[in-house]
Amino acid sequence: MTRYKPLVLPLMLILLHTQLIIVPSSSAATYANHTGALPPAVVPCLPDQASALLRLKRSFSITKNSSSTFRSWKAGTDCCHWEGIHCRNGDGRVTSLDLGGRRLESGGLDPAIFHLTSLNHLNLACNSFNGSQLPQTGFERLTMLTYLNLSSSDFVGQVPTASISRLTNLVSLDLSTRFEVEEFTQGHSVLSFDSVESSVLKEPNFETLIANHKKLRELYLGAVDLSDNGMTWCDALSSSTPNLRVLSLPNCGSLVLFVDPFLPCTRLLLLTYGLMICLVPFQTSPPSPLCVFYDWDTIFFKDSFYGEIPSSIGNLKYLKNLGVGASQFSGELPSSIGWLKSLNSLEISGTTIVGTIPSWITNLTSLTILQFSRCGLTGSIPSFLGKLPQHISNFTNLSTLFLNSNNLVGTMKLTSLWGLQHLRYLDISDNNLVVVDGKVNSSSTHIPKLQILALSGCNITKFPDFLRSQDELLWLDLSKNQIHGAIPSWAWESWNDAGIDSLILAHNKFTSVGSNPFIPLQMDWLDLSNNMFEGTIPIPQGSARLLDYSNNKFSSIPFNFTAHLSHVTLFNAPGNNFSGEIPPSFCTATELQYLDLSNNFSGSIPSCLIENVNGIQILNLNANQLDGEIPDTIKEGCSFHALYFSGNRIEGQLPRSLLACQNLEILDAGNNQINDIFPCWMSKLRRLQVLVLKSNKLFGHVVQSLTDEESTCAFPNAIIIDISSNNFSGPLPKDKWFKKLEPMLHIDTNTSLVMDHAVPSHPRNCWELVLIHGINMSHNFLTGPIPSQLGGLKQLEALDLSSNQLSGVIPQELASLDFLEMLNLSYNKLEGKIPESLHFSTFTNSSFLGNNDLCGPPLSKGCINMTILNVIPSKKKSVDIVLFLFSGLGFGLGLAIAVVVSWGIPIRKQATVTLAY
Repeated sequence: MTRYKPLVLPLMLILLHTQLIIVPSSSAATYANHTGALPPAVVPCLPDQASALLRLKRSFSITKNSSSTFRSWKAGTDCCHWEGIHCRNGDGRVTSLDLGGRRLESGGLDPAIFHLTSLNHLNLACNSFNGSQLPQTGFERLTMLTYLNLSSSDFVGQVPTASISRLTNLVSLDLSTRFEVEEFTQGHSVLSFDSVESSVLKEPNFETLIANHKKLRELYLGAVDLSDNGMTWCDALSSSTPNLRVLSLPNCGSLVLFVDPFLPCTRLLLLTYGLMICLVPFQTSPPSPLCVFYDWDTIFFKDSFYGEIPSSIGNLKYLKNLGVGASQFSGELPSSIGWLKSLNSLEISGTTIVGTIPSWITNLTSLTILQFSRCGLTGSIPSFLGKLPQHISNFTNLSTLFLNSNNLVGTMKLTSLWGLQHLRYLDISDNNLVVVDGKVNSSSTHIPKLQILALSGCNITKFPDFLRSQDELLWLDLSKNQIHGAIPSWAWESWNDAGIDSLILAHNKFTSVGSNPFIPLQMDWLDLSNNMFEGTIPIPQGSARLLDYSNNKFSSIPFNFTAHLSHVTLFNAPGNNFSGEIPPSFCTATELQYLDLSNNFSGSIPSCLIENVNGIQILNLNANQLDGEIPDTIKEGCSFHALYFSGNRIEGQLPRSLLACQNLEILDAGNNQINDIFPCWMSKLRRLQVLVLKSNKLFGHVVQSLTDEESTCAFPNAIIIDISSNNFSGPLPKDKWFKKLEPMLHIDTNTSLVMDHAVPSHPRNCWELVLIHGINMSHNFLTGPIPSQLGGLKQLEALDLSSNQLSGVIPQELASLDFLEMLNLSYNKLEGKIPESLHFSTFTNSSFLGNNDLCGPPLSKGCINMTILNVIPSKKKSVDIVLFLFSGLGFGLGLAIAVVVSWGIPIRKQATVTLAY
């Protein structure tokens, strides 16, 4: 369901804990009736109990939450009546301490708590102990504990295994950290933890931890690192916890099961009917297998396992939900899955499955969800899905059918599915299918009311007529087909009745919207990109957030359109035929974050757009005909992350008010007529990663004032610097300037690059820049040698210094740049031998052409080394130096220089010179 974010709530994997309910003591009257005697006197809280609690209170920081929680905790009062405290045995001893969910803060768990030795219920969940370690001793004193919950409390370090293992009366143990999973389009997901760290505790000896817990029914160890336990965890569960009913291990590290994972666990699963078990690892950075147990009778394998799925899975006869999502699984699905008659959900995704959709699926008559997505399945749609209704009785409860992103072939008639009366979610996108309407055989045929319909890449050539009956659609994806002509007017009426939320018609051949410019719809996402639409762009009248009109033939924007953009965050309209001035009314769209108007607009850039008063983060005005200067009116608190102005007629200087944009990561002002010096002042933008100023009228030295103000020209996060085709002159910067290009010196895997987050997930194809570590200073008037310090930029991937007047030899240090994929030093005045290295040998002649005095591979011009004796003539003797030039026989075109020196001339030193021949 990750493709349907506007409809699907973020996956909430918050486990519901069963709380122990302690029945209050009988009343005095009931006691007397049964025993014939008066009840014993109720003993108030004992002094040592109150003292321990007050010490515990003092260990928490004074906050609004603690003041509220501990309002009743006063010395001299009965602690049995304090909030969160219960004394059940009438002997004045505390049996229950519940401070869960109070959001208290402490520097560590105070050992005073271990003086409450009569506790059977201890809950400190969802407070913050600020990354402190759990005490390794003390818990063993709480021998009466049946319920222990320390979840999501910011504890780190090793679990006190020896101490907790002695709590033999435990029924429920929770050391987990809860989290949520938000899934986005394109299969991306994000984990959001309730704790300061994603993995807060470590348990290297799982077997010891649970060895004595025969009474344990619930075990929650989410985010506890169990990766050192190999495959022993399953055996330990089977032998040590015969009463276990609930097992939760989210984000637990890599739990290994080899060959036949069900052999050690089968007995446990079958003996404990209704065991909650589901293994669901999500991708994190760095990748970490994750195990999440979240539903009764469920098992879901993803990423932690590999190999073939064992046939013994068929022994889990009570299993209700089975999901297989591990890319390491391969081969055929075992036919024994067909024995699982209780299955409600079968979800297979992201695996490499051999063959076609298996026929044993027809045995799974209780299925409500059937998914085979991104599995590599081949063949045609099987008869039991493609030739209904003869097999329809097998799937009368089916509500979800996903067969997307496989290699299925053939023709599929949508009418063949209409017998599935409960079908609500259908996705057969991105196969090799030809999907057609088909004909309904009978007027009495029940056509299901779909809410999600995805038919992307299904070779559809005409607008599906069956959509007339679909008045409950919330998500419709007809992208990547060959549908042509106008959108039928009845379709807009049907979508209006349904209250459609997301409409994706991209990559077709539509020519007309078939509606007036203001569409009477309230939707979240409208994608009309990459079609042949003409005329005025349509604007939903409701609260749309994502609008994509890119790469069409739209020529106008309706007047007063921004009245309907109050909630729009993305307006993407490059590659159309808009002209005239940019409407300044875009400035009134208060929630707009991404605006791309790369078209044929003329005039000046609206000052209000640059002032950035409405929070735009990405502004793309590339490839227009804009003139004048970039307004120097940017205000403090500027929210720009990326600015694109290339391919216009912009003049003047770069606006110094850009310094207000401290979050700026990309600036592309190339291919304009900007007349300025190298912007050393821009180095104060500490997050700037991409700087493109090519093809302008910039002049002067590249780093003009570096000698006097070295600190003013460091670009600490630069990844791409392109200042080619300008009028820069003088030598290249040396030494410290190149050393300050930190991202090119090394890679920080913890730092996200701007391309990772600057673009919303929908219009990723908008960007022209390729993210590389590159420097381009070509087509200027630079002189002098190539600085050897360039060899220190170990992550450099592209270097273009071509078409300058650089001289001297190519530094040997460049040959050590192992990541360099593009090198262009052509058309300079370089000389000598081209450095040799295995990596350097991959470059072709074109990298070095136009340097007449260069020699050596890959050029055809060879080199010859010679030694020159540096001599100092004697003042007393005359010197005759005779220079001979000759071709040596047997040496091909070899040249030699001999220096004949008359006697008496002392030799000072010698040098080796390489000449081209």
